[in-house]
This record gives sequence, C-alpha cells and structure tokens, in this order.
Amino acid sequence: MAISCAGDRDVVAYWVSARFSFFLVRLGTDAKASALYPPAGICLAALLLYGRRAWVGVALGALLFARSLSNVSWLVALVATLGSTLEAVVGEFLLRKAEFRPDLSRTQDVFKFVAIGAALAPSINATISTLNGYTAGMVSRADLTNQWWMVWLGDSVGILVITPLLLAWFTRPIPRQPLQTLVREWRDRSFRRRLGEIFLWLSLLILCAVVVLRSQPSQLDQDASGIARHLLHYLPFLVLGWAALRLGQRGTVLSSLIFSTIALLGGVQNSDQLVRIVGDPGQAIFRVQAFVGVTTVMALMLAAAIAERQQAEDLLRRQQSSLANAQRIAQIGSWDYLEAGAEATLSWSDELYRILGFEPRSVIPSQERFLQVVHKADRDRVRQILDQARSRREPCSLRYRLVLPDGSERTVSEQIEVNGINMTGMIQDITEQQRLAERDRLLNEVMVQIRQSLNLEEILNTTVAEVRRFVAADRVFFSQFNDQGFTRVVAESVDANWRSTLGTESPRSIFEDVQALFTRSRVRVNHDSATAEKNSFIQEYYQISQIQASIAIQIMLDGRMFGVLSINQCSAPRHWQPAEIELLEKLATQVEIAIQQGILYQQVHTLARNLESQVAERTLQLQQNMAQLQMTNEAKDTLLHAVTHDLRTPILGMLMVLRRLQTKSGDAIELSRTVLDRIVESGEHQLILIKSLLEDHSLEAQELALHYQTIQFSELVRSTLQDLAPCLAENHVKLDNLVPANLSLLWADPIQIRQVLEHLITNAVKHNPPGLEITIAAEVKGEMLECTIVDSGVGMSAEQCAQVFTKPYLRGFHNPHLTGLGLGLFLCHQIVTAHQGQIGVESFVNLGAKFWFTLPLQSATCD
Repeated sequence: MAISCAGDRDVVAYWVSARFSFFLVRLGTDAKASALYPPAGICLAALLLYGRRAWVGVALGALLFARSLSNVSWLVALVATLGSTLEAVVGEFLLRKAEFRPDLSRTQDVFKFVAIGAALAPSINATISTLNGYTAGMVSRADLTNQWWMVWLGDSVGILVITPLLLAWFTRPIPRQPLQTLVREWRDRSFRRRLGEIFLWLSLLILCAVVVLRSQPSQLDQDASGIARHLLHYLPFLVLGWAALRLGQRGTVLSSLIFSTIALLGGVQNSDQLVRIVGDPGQAIFRVQAFVGVTTVMALMLAAAIAERQQAEDLLRRQQSSLANAQRIAQIGSWDYLEAGAEATLSWSDELYRILGFEPRSVIPSQERFLQVVHKADRDRVRQILDQARSRREPCSLRYRLVLPDGSERTVSEQIEVNGINMTGMIQDITEQQRLAERDRLLNEVMVQIRQSLNLEEILNTTVAEVRRFVAADRVFFSQFNDQGFTRVVAESVDANWRSTLGTESPRSIFEDVQALFTRSRVRVNHDSATAEKNSFIQEYYQISQIQASIAIQIMLDGRMFGVLSINQCSAPRHWQPAEIELLEKLATQVEIAIQQGILYQQVHTLARNLESQVAERTLQLQQNMAQLQMTNEAKDTLLHAVTHDLRTPILGMLMVLRRLQTKSGDAIELSRTVLDRIVESGEHQLILIKSLLEDHSLEAQELALHYQTIQFSELVRSTLQDLAPCLAENHVKLDNLVPANLSLLWADPIQIRQVLEHLITNAVKHNPPGLEITIAAEVKGEMLECTIVDSGVGMSAEQCAQVFTKPYLRGFHNPHLTGLGLGLFLCHQIVTAHQGQIGVESFVNLGAKFWFTLPLQSATCD
C-alpha cells in the first residue's frame, strides 16, 4: 500500500513523540506508563485534519514504536498497534458524528472534545493495552486497575495537550508575510507593543510554572505552608487566563503545552519528593496528570468562551453595521425607549441623527430635542400622539414634516411599536417618495389637461400654460419650424411683466443652428445666462428675449425636429432642480405623443371635410343631372307632343279635303285650283317641319350653305309682306312698313334672309291674339344694316328671351295654349350668324317685343 506524505509525517511524529514521552516523561522506574503520551494526541489530530486515510500512518508509527521496545514480541506489538489505531479512529468518527468543529471556537466543541476525544477514546486503548500487558505477563492481576488508569490518563492528557495545539495551529493557515511587511509592521508601535506583551506573558508563564513546581512548602509552618501551597497552585491560572483573553485559542493551547511540559518535567525531577509526600508512586503520577488535565481543560473552556464572546461581538458588530447600512440606504432611523424602574433612557440610531440633521452622537437624545426639529404646524399633533402611545401602550403610525438646522424641509413617516414597558420607533424619510408621487400626480394632471383636446392649437396652448404653472416660470412658449427652416412662436404663456413673443418669426432659417444645440441631449439647461457657454446666435437670442435662465426641450415628430419647448426665467438666474428637468423631459415625451395625435386628428378631420365636400359636390352634381334628366324627359314628352301636333294639323286638313273628294261619285273627280293649292300648301308645311327637324341635327355638323347675291332690302321686305298678306289679314294684323326704299345694297342669300323675315313675322302673329300691331323698320349703322320688327303683343319674360334662339324652343314651356316646336327663331339665329350678323330680342311681359338683326352692307363685304 502506498503511503501518502501525510502518512509519512504521522509515522515519524508518532515514533519520535512516543520515544520522548516514554523515556523522558516517566515518573520513576516503577511506572508502567507515560504520564503524558503525545502520540495519542498526534494520532487524533492527524485523523481530524487529514481525514480517515491517515490511520495507516498511525498504525505504522505505533507498530514501529512497539517493536523498538525491548522484550516486545510481534504479537504484543500488533495488539498495541490495534489499540492505538482504534483509539484514534473511533475518537475521530464519534467527534465527526457529534458535528465537532476542529477550531474549538465554541464551548460545546470543547465539551465534545473532552467527553469523546479525551475521555471515551482513551478508554479503548487503555482496555486493549492493559489486557495485552496482562496476557504477555508484563502486568500482574493486582496492577490491572492501576495500569488501566495510568494508560488512560497518559493518553487523555496527551490528547488534551497535543490535539488542541495541532488543531488550533493547522486548522487555519498561518499567514505568510514577506520580509518587507514584517519590517513595516515592526516599525509600527502597536506591533512592537504586541510583541512585548507576548514576551512578558511567556516569561511570566515559565516563571509561574517553575515557582509552583520548585516550591518547598515544608519549609514553612503548617498553616502558612497550606495557604501558600493553595495560592501557588492557582498562580498559573492567571497567566493562562491572560493568554485566553489576549492571545486567543492558539496562544492558549501553546501556553497549556508549555505549562504541561514544565509541570511534567518538574514532576520527573522531584519524583522522589512527591513519592515521599504522597506515599505512593501511582498517586504522585495521578496528581501531576490531574493538575495538568484540569488546567488544560479550564484553559480550553476559557478560550472557547472568550472566542464565542468575540464571535458574538463580531456578529453583533456586523449586524449593527448591516443594519446601519440598511437604514442608511432605506433612509430609516430608529429610536428605543427603555424604562428601568424610575429611570428611562432614549437612544437614537446613527441614521436617525442624520435624518434629524445632526452628526451621530452630537446631541443627547430627548423628546424635546426631537420636537424642536418637527415642523411648527405639526409639533403639537406629534407631541400628543407620542404621549398617548406612551401612556396607553398602543402602537401607532403618523406622518409629519421636519425642519432641519440648515433650513431644509423633509417629510417623514413614523411607526411606533410597544413591547411591554418599552417602545421602539422607526422613522423613514419619505421626502423623495413624496416628491416622486407629487411629480407623477402633476404629470398626470398636465397630461389630462393636454389630452382633453385633439386640436393641435389647443394642445400647444394648454402645454405652455400647464408647464408655466408647474415650474412657476416667467415665460413658456413653443416655437414651430416650417419646411424652409424658419421658426414661429405658435403658443405662449407669459407673465404680464415681460414682453410677449407670440407670433414672432425668425428673420432667417435657423433650423441647422437650433439642431446643433441638441446634438448631445434633447434637453438644454441654462442656470445663468451670464456664465453659460453660448455662441453669437444664443447670445443674441438671450438678449432679445430678456432671458436670465432657461430650459429648452427638443420636440421630435417622425424622426425630425418639429419644434422647441422653451421655459424662460427673466427676472433672475435660477438653479433648475433635477426633479424639474426630469419631469419636463417626461412631459416632452407625452407632448410629442399628443402633438402627433393632434396632427393625425387634423389630417383625419381635413380628409373627412374634403370627403364631405366631395360627397356634397357629387350629390349636387347628381341632383343637377337628375334635374337635367327630368327636364330632358319633359322636353322629350313636349317635343313628341309638339311634333305630333304640328304634323297632325296639316294632315287632318289634307284628309278632310281628300275625304270630301272621296264622297263624290264617279271614277273621275274634278279638283279645283283652290283645293289643290291647299293640299300642296299642307304638304309643303309638313315638309318644312320635317326639314326643320333634320336641320336641327345637321346644322352643327355642317355649315349653312349660302348663295350670296346683291339684294335691295326694301324690295325683299315688300315681296315678303305681300306673300304673308293673307295670313296677316286673317289675324287682323295691322302692319306698318317703315323700311326706306333707298337703303344701301346687301350682299346676302335672299332666300335665307326672306326666311328670317317670315319666321319673325309669323312668330309674332302665332304668339299673340288677333289685332296685333307690327312695325318693320330698317336703317344703316356704320357698315351694318339693322332691321327691327316691333309688335304690341303680350311680350316675353327675360327667361324666355334667353331661350328663344336655342334649339328647339318648345312653346308649351311658357304658354300652355301654344304647342309645337319653335324652330323658326333658332333658324333665324343660324342664318344671321352665318351672314356675320347678330340677332336679338328686347321684351317685357305685356309690353310687346322687339326683334332685331343686323347684316353687313355690300360695300363692307367687298372690302
């Protein structure tokens, strides 16, 4: 089996310490066991430090030591090895099961170590070793008990002295410091003082041990020797207590080792005297071992108790530090009110001192001192609540304000708990929470006001008004950029003492200049215009607007700068608070959203208005189309009725003549000239109507064909009137021809001009009752001949005058007694216009009508 390095050390340590204890620390030649057996302590410490694998080294060391003794066989050596190994293994196993800590920093660990390691485990080796010696003939039956006790005490004292020493010095690593660090520490006075204390302690320890062991109490009288002996026996406890108090666990176990070694060496040197005093070598050994064991146990217990106290103190300090840090972070201070009989004490935490505006421990805690810091308006209420809580022993909570010595105001919340006759209060600074809550409340109020409207102008006006109310500034305005980069102040809220900038426009494009100001941040803060960093553009702006301090916030829309929200202080410089800047920045984000919604609403509203306008326009157009369609349908009905009427009348006349001829007998019927003329006239009239309808559709497609020749207008009028004479006579028309005979000649189509005269005259006759008076006149005006036909009939309205020359003019529209188509006046308009003349009518209802037309003279046409 391979032996580890730790096992090698265990073998060497076991053999060396065993030889030393066996040959040097035996109390006389008659003793059968060592009074101090270090290998037992080394074995147990090795297993506790390195684990159970170290048992191999323990066993080999015990075997080598047993074989090194004279007259010890292999069998006896193996049994002795078994006892030593089982002692260490069982002790380590039981200690680990009992959750033993090797650093011995707790009193319970010392109790476990003494009970299991120093009492129970040595009994195993004592039993095996005693039986082994009895079997080998080395121990008699009469000495079994004494031998068992000697082995047990030797192992027990060895474990008590050696094991704590190894555990204390090897459980935690010893810090290795370089030479420079040691030199630097040596220069420190406290370090030299510490070394001096250790040297003095070590000297006193050795001196006490030597004095106690070398004292000769028999030289004094009996009473004095008894007193001196007892005092000398307790003298080492003072030095051990010093080590426990000042040097800790390592110093205590080291002092115990030194004291035990000196004591045992002194016992060896004075063995004859001890035997003479006690009378029995076993009793002498027992007394030395008991003294060493009791001293070591007391030293370990004292060191553990002090270590526990130090740990408790360290834990308390850490908890107090953690509590102080927690109170500092949470801004929570505490006070404790304790009553002890007639006396009562009040204590404050360090954080409470700071909350009240004092340095920690700078003032004596008292209720009156505390109430002096409470706001005057809240002081009586707080005093009353505190007195009620103290008298009624009831918990309570309250909130109030503090006025600190520097004049600042804070808001705190206090919770008071009652525990019997004692009271504890927790005071938390909630100024920041209240400020945040107030900021959120104001932000919500402002946003509610801003979002009450979707109108962009109202949003901007509400924004500047609410921002100015919140920050109490002299002027707040919003400037908006147009597409060319010019800015205009579109909304403003300003104090009456300062000049308004509403409607102000920049004299030039400043978009690039303003955008450059917000390259690093969307908020530009100016606490004092006199000391602020500014260029010529900003300096001119500050002077014109009378600005002493300002905040400018960039307002973005769709990734482009839409405008700037400016907050101005004109009266004096102003240090803007971080809370104000933060709130304005958050408000700007909400304003951007509101502006975007307002613009979207504006766009939707404009789109809806345009859509409504288009719908109304289309509706009106549809109504007009429907009205025009209805008029067209009515005109169609009237046209059909007129065509039917105009065609039916001549056809009926012609049928009457033909039927009359049909009633005559014979195959051959004689037809008079008059009848024939009437039939021909009726057919021609029908032909004229049909021709008129055809011309109505063909006149626009092709120009009117004219056959120009020289015309004497007076002669043309005379012949036309002669042809119309029967019709005029039939209607009792009185006609005055005032056309002079010497008029200039015309260059025109006589047939067409004759048709114009016939239509105008017959139109007047048809539309007026019998007895009409008609006057025809003509005169030369410049290069034109103007002919007028005036009647004394019923006249026409202005609407009729505007429609008489349109195609076709339905007579039934304005006079239900007249039917048929009025195509004559339309043809007159076409004929006169084709001759480069003009035609018109002037008439009023019941005042007759005046038709006129103009024709160019022959001379003008030839030119």
